[in-house]
Amino acid sequence: VQVPGGRRSPAMAAKESSEKELLVDRDLVEALKTHLRADPKDHDALVALGLFMLSRGDAEKALECFNRVSRAEPTYPGIWRFKAKAFDALGDKAAAERCRLRGADPRS
Repeated sequence: VQVPGGRRSPAMAAKESSEKELLVDRDLVEALKTHLRADPKDHDALVALGLFMLSRGDAEKALECFNRVSRAEPTYPGIWRFKAKAFDALGDKAAAERCRLRGADPRS
């Protein structure tokens, strides 16, 4: 919908912006997945993908990524805090608290 003066309406601009974000999101996820196929043990890429999934509301997929990291490298910086956030998003408060406690342990 055009408004007087040839500009787009705010609703149309918001829709186009949203569509561009979806394309960027899809490109980012695909780039991370492609990278992980080549290097499945790249914990930084797994955490990046997990955090992205968590930010988009997919806590289950995020937790899959975080679990892969925590099994292989339980001392990865912040991994237990990230897992706690994913469990919180899934409504599993007990698991979230266990992750917070594990993260607070200087040996983990």
